[in-house]
Amino acid sequence: MKSYLKLFFMTAMLFTFAACSDDSASASNNGEENPESSNDLEQESSSSAQSSSSWKELSSAAVIDISQFKNDDTTVVDSVNNAVYSTVVIGPYKWIKETIRIESDSVKSTCYDYDDDNCEKYGRLYYNRYSIGKVCPKGYSLASRGAYSYSAAKLELSTGGYCQKNDTLACKNLGTYGYYKTGDGYAFVIDSLGKNFFEDDSSNGFYFAKCVRPLGIVAKFNELPACESYNRYENVFVAEKDSSYECGSDGWHAVTGTSAKACSDTSARFWYADTMLVCSKNGWKVAGPTEIGEVCQPEIRYKQVEISGRTYVCENWYWTELVGLNKELGYCYQDIYGKLDTAKTGEVYACHGSSWEKPYINDIYGKCDSSNVGRVVTFDSVQQVCPSAQQGWRQLTDIEKEIGPCTDSSYHKVVLYEKDTTVRVCEKGTWKLGDYTWVFETCNTSNRDMLDTLFGTPYKCQSSTWKRLSDLERQIGPCLNKNNGEQVTVSDTVFLCSGGQWTKKTSPGSSSSSVKSSSSSAVSSSSSIQTMLSVLGECNSARIGVLVDNGLNKTKCTANGWEYPYGTLTDSRDNHVYRTTEIAGRTWMADNLKYNGSDVDESLCPGLAESNCESMGRLYKWHTVMKLPENIDYSLQQDSTQYLKAQGICPTGWHVPSYEEWNDLANAIDSTVGSYSNYNDYVGFPKMLSGYISETEMATGYLKDSYFRSSTIYLGASDHSYLGASTSDHSYSMDSSARLHASSISRSASLSLRCIKD
Repeated sequence: MKSYLKLFFMTAMLFTFAACSDDSASASNNGEENPESSNDLEQESSSSAQSSSSWKELSSAAVIDISQFKNDDTTVVDSVNNAVYSTVVIGPYKWIKETIRIESDSVKSTCYDYDDDNCEKYGRLYYNRYSIGKVCPKGYSLASRGAYSYSAAKLELSTGGYCQKNDTLACKNLGTYGYYKTGDGYAFVIDSLGKNFFEDDSSNGFYFAKCVRPLGIVAKFNELPACESYNRYENVFVAEKDSSYECGSDGWHAVTGTSAKACSDTSARFWYADTMLVCSKNGWKVAGPTEIGEVCQPEIRYKQVEISGRTYVCENWYWTELVGLNKELGYCYQDIYGKLDTAKTGEVYACHGSSWEKPYINDIYGKCDSSNVGRVVTFDSVQQVCPSAQQGWRQLTDIEKEIGPCTDSSYHKVVLYEKDTTVRVCEKGTWKLGDYTWVFETCNTSNRDMLDTLFGTPYKCQSSTWKRLSDLERQIGPCLNKNNGEQVTVSDTVFLCSGGQWTKKTSPGSSSSSVKSSSSSAVSSSSSIQTMLSVLGECNSARIGVLVDNGLNKTKCTANGWEYPYGTLTDSRDNHVYRTTEIAGRTWMADNLKYNGSDVDESLCPGLAESNCESMGRLYKWHTVMKLPENIDYSLQQDSTQYLKAQGICPTGWHVPSYEEWNDLANAIDSTVGSYSNYNDYVGFPKMLSGYISETEMATGYLKDSYFRSSTIYLGASDHSYLGASTSDHSYSMDSSARLHASSISRSASLSLRCIKD
């Protein structure tokens, strides 16, 4: 057969284009190379678009790792006494981890029972008649009820008891309760089990002190404290919302106007999602070059830096954040007028002085001249081709979108167009209709008797001419020069090959006539196989390699007779190789599953004989096939469609067939080859009479029937809407006569499984 390009319309659309670069994510491009041009079309890389490498350097930005400026700030030094404390951030609060232990000249304090060891272990107790908050470092204060309510579960709180001064110091509850003075006039009490509550403080009481500093910022909205009547906060900035929120009588709500991002401590920094936020005079903002010390000056004009995913350019002594296409492609300015770049969407843009704009096709790919003939691109979502140096760029025709463009570079290319089963030949920029002479080799004496097919129709080379095989030849094989004089008997009728034609003889002929024996691999005395052969014809040496439509799919003539040309599937889990078959547009396993991995809780072998598992596959219960618990409560499974296309224990990309998919298969077989009792091997769905194992572990139907699992639950209600009390599921069975029919078998029985491709 001549060299030609054969395209399958239903499985390949050669000119559905994608973008050329890894950044491309859309097919609606201004200018885009076609990555799937046909074999002898010029293949172009994205670099052939007229962008320069120098421009690429200009558009790139130096990435600054903002994390180098991160200061965890996990300690604080008390400027009064130089005490160093560890800190921890909990939501909108920065807490001092330790309970304060210092002795202060301005606040009277004691240890529980005057025992210094208790101060060391639990912290100091401070007299409430003094301003206990004075013991906190600068910038910190006693925690409020709201702060304790929000953070208590994450704090290290001691249960160092409580003391009260009347005439003498009286202490109680050491090791069982801890008492902490709040900043809003209450005592926070926590027991050794972590339970806590608030109570009125006592003016004569001695309390522990925990110090905290409000940060005024949280990362996410759900980190805001509860907005309670006793717990009114200043505005808190929520980083994920890029806005401040205030706590009012109706709960948290966003702040608008000039206070939307307000903050007070201009030295404050906050980290959110690898981004540093800083408190500026205008409120919280993402840290840019200026905030980390990068100076914009004339020597670095047009320099670009990237910080936290944002790109900035140095222009006129100021850093300016790039947005839109300027961010994606780089800063567009007069010095690079006309340069090109491709956006992440796949669209190509040109820098026109101060903005990125869509270019013309010639801007991107150049003129349609001899250097571009055969080149296919997508421009403004339209597929364009340069067919000839004498023509300009033009839009692809509908047929070119399916089988490729017809250009000067593809002159006399031949394509078999499966959509309408025609031969197409490229001539003068148009796909014209051809015939078999464009496809087959020239028929002459050197290749006499050669066989070939065109769109499933067989031809033979005879007398220097390609001729279609007659219906009789398709049944019993072609009459060729090399088998001239051969006789074939079909249903007691003798045919003689003479002069390239089969002719019927009026009598069986002499004993020397060449009549096919009933022992032939191609013809059997079985009437059922002969009936199948009435569709396929004879498989003899002259027809080896020929594919014949059997009504359901195609059967191939081989040296061993008619066979189905199976595909293969390798299960990556255990490297078992299975045959596959194509029926009614679906791909089925032609063998029963053998998988017995660790996720298979139980499986058995046909006839309860281990040796049968290799040849017939394994048998599984329904819950095993579906990878569901054995004790699943089926009465709660109301929707029978929930298991459709469930992978279960099938290989990746395959699933357990549903009752409907089995039904479609049975209908396809019944309406075509189902009347032939031994159709299986011809159409690629061999019967394996593996039977099943009942729930009482009795081998049933072995060597008589096959039973196959489906994913569909058997429904008790007639409208198939709700699950009844049945313990069965839908399954399909095949008896020794190869008839497929529906059945209902207990889910606790073990059946075969043939998976179907997604």
